[in-house]
Amino acid sequence: MTNKTVFSVAVSSDEWRFLSAYFECMIWADGPEGAAFDCDDLCPDYGRAQTIQALGFYHQNEAFLTSETIEQAGHDFWLTRCGHGAGFWDRGNLYVTDMGYDVAPMLTERAEAWGYENPEFKESSLIREGVNNDE
Repeated sequence: MTNKTVFSVAVSSDEWRFLSAYFECMIWADGPEGAAFDCDDLCPDYGRAQTIQALGFYHQNEAFLTSETIEQAGHDFWLTRCGHGAGFWDRGNLYVTDMGYDVAPMLTERAEAWGYENPEFKESSLIREGVNNDE
């Protein structure tokens, strides 16, 4: 069921839970200290690219996430792909399946494969290097 649009991408409620946690973590981990940014402050091109990447990761791994881990996984995707010293591998038994399989190493490997992101903040908007947000 689609119930929200994020950067022109229709998302379900679970996708939104993952995305909102991902963007929240991005801003918390890499934004200016004490700044009050939210998704509306993202450069639309950068926000759309990040939405597509985050949804790609989410759908690649959705079978391993539960209702209880979706939001943490959004945070952990940002932290892991950017090498912040925390992430999927740092959550104890959170990512252990009902059958006892620890999927954290797999999620870590897959997150790292998406590559490092280094967003830049400019005034009241987040921009990616090379994207002009002043037009």
